[in-house]
Amino acid sequence: MITIIKQINENIMKKIFYSLYMFGVATLCMVAISCSDELTELTEVSYDRLFSPVDLEVRVRQQVNAAVSWKAVNKATGYSIELYQGETVAAGTLIQSETTPSTSYTFTKLEGSEAYAVRVKATGSSIPESKWVEASFKTDAEQIFYEVDPALIEAKQATLTWPAGENVQTLHIMPGEIKRTLTSTEIAEGKAVITGLASETEYTVNLLRGTKIRGTVTFTTPVDLDGAIPLYADATEEEIKLAFQNLAEGDKICLLPAADGTTAFVPAEVTLSVSCSVMALQSKPVTADLCFKIDGTASDITIKDLNFKSNKSVAFCTILNVSAGANIKISNCTIDSYSKVITEDEHSSSVQTGDLTVENCVITNISGHGIDFQKKHISFSTFTLKNSTAYNTCNGQNFIRFDFVRTGVVYTVTNNTIYDVKASNKGLVYIRSNKAGNHDFTCNVSKNIFAFSAEATDVFFTEDSKSDNILFDSNYYLNAGSLLANPSTGSGKAFDTAGIVADPKFKDAANGDFTVGNEDIIYYKIGDPRWH
Repeated sequence: MITIIKQINENIMKKIFYSLYMFGVATLCMVAISCSDELTELTEVSYDRLFSPVDLEVRVRQQVNAAVSWKAVNKATGYSIELYQGETVAAGTLIQSETTPSTSYTFTKLEGSEAYAVRVKATGSSIPESKWVEASFKTDAEQIFYEVDPALIEAKQATLTWPAGENVQTLHIMPGEIKRTLTSTEIAEGKAVITGLASETEYTVNLLRGTKIRGTVTFTTPVDLDGAIPLYADATEEEIKLAFQNLAEGDKICLLPAADGTTAFVPAEVTLSVSCSVMALQSKPVTADLCFKIDGTASDITIKDLNFKSNKSVAFCTILNVSAGANIKISNCTIDSYSKVITEDEHSSSVQTGDLTVENCVITNISGHGIDFQKKHISFSTFTLKNSTAYNTCNGQNFIRFDFVRTGVVYTVTNNTIYDVKASNKGLVYIRSNKAGNHDFTCNVSKNIFAFSAEATDVFFTEDSKSDNILFDSNYYLNAGSLLANPSTGSGKAFDTAGIVADPKFKDAANGDFTVGNEDIIYYKIGDPRWH
C-alpha cells in the first residue's frame, strides 16, 4: 500500500516539475519575443520634427562682433537665427534676423558694453522645424581709438585719433571728470587735441556716443621742460661739454635721469658764455659732478634745482668774465665737496656787475673758502645769501669774503642755518670798506642760527677793522661766544652784542638734519625755513 502511494507521489512530482519547466520555457520565449519586438521598434522610430541645435555658443570678438556656433542637426537643411537687444529674448527687441545653411554666424558692429540674446532653430525641406534654443551675451567696451602716438603726447596737451566720420559725440577726460563736446570738424577728421593737461600725469579718455563708450585710451604726459633742452645722465663728458657749448642766448638746459634710471652725471667742466638757465626737475632729481666757468657776455645766469657733488679740489663756479650789470643766481641746489662755492681767479676781468644771489641752498663739505672774491676784480651791486644751510665747511678759511667793495653795495645774510662753519681765517662775513669807519657798504645779518658742535673760540665775523659796518638783528647762537663779544684774545672786529643764546635743539645735526625743536626759533622764523 505504501509502495503504491509512493509511486503515485513520484508521478505527481514529475508532472509538477514538467509543468514548471514548460511554463519557464514559455515565459522565456515570450520575453524573447517581446524584446525582439521592442528593438525593432526603436530602430525604426520616426520623429515628427527636427531636433533643436545643441552646444549653442557665443564668442565676443574684437569687442563688438559676436560669433555664434552650434552642432549640426540631422536632416536639417538650414538654420534660422535671430538677434535681440536685451538680456533675454523675451525681454529684448528683435534687431536682426538671418538664415544660414552653415552651423555658425557672426554679427558685426554691435554696440559696445551691451546685453544681447540670440536664438537658433533648425529648418528642413520635408520635416517640420525644431524648437528655438537661446543664449545670452554681452559685448565688450568698444575700442575705435587708434594707438596713441607718443610724439603727439606733450606735457600740457595730447592729440588723439580714431577712424574718420564715426558716430561719436564727446570725450570724457579723467582725472578731472571733464566732458568735452567734439566739433563737427573733429568728428569728420577723427582727431581731437586735448589742451590744459598737467605734466607727468596719467590720463584716461573715453570716446562716447551718448553714454556708450566707443573707445578708451590711457596715456601719461611727459615732464614739462618748458622749452628747455634735455641733457640725460648717461651722457659722456664730451657730450656734456658740447651741450653747454652749443647753448644760445636765453636757452635753458635741463638735466634729467637717463632712460635706464641713471641719475648721476660723469664729472665735467663746462663753460657758460651766454645768458642761460641750468636746471633739473624736482620730480626727477639728479646728481651732477659739474664745475662751471662763467666766461663771456652773459647778462643773466641761473642755476637751480640741482644736486651737485664733486670729488675734486675744484670750485663749483668760477667767474672769469661777465657783462656789466649781469645777475647770477644759484637757487635750490645742494653744493657738496667742492674747494669753493663761487669765486673769481687771477685772470678775471675787472667789472662792476649786478646781483649775486644764493638762496634755498645746502652747502656742505667745502674744503676752502666759501663765497670768495678777494682778487679784487669783480664787484657786485648786491649780494644775498638767504634761506640756506651751510654745515661742516670752510674749516680754517673764509665763509663770505668781498674785498672789492664799491660805494652803496648792499650785502644781506638772512634766515640761514650755519653749523660748524669754522671760518677762522678772516671770518664768517669778511667785507672790507676802503677805510675803517667810512661805511662804504651796508651789510645786514639777521634771523640766522650760528651754532657749533663744541664751543668755538676762534671764529669771528670779521678780522678786519674796515669791516665795521655789519648790522645784526634777531640772530640765535649756540657754542658761539666769540661771535657775541670781543674776547680777551683774538682780533675780531664785529660782534653781535644783541645776539640770543639758545639751543635750537636740532634733530640730528651730525647727519645733516637740522629740524628745529626750539619753539621760539620756530615762532620767530629764525634760520633756514626748510627746518621748521
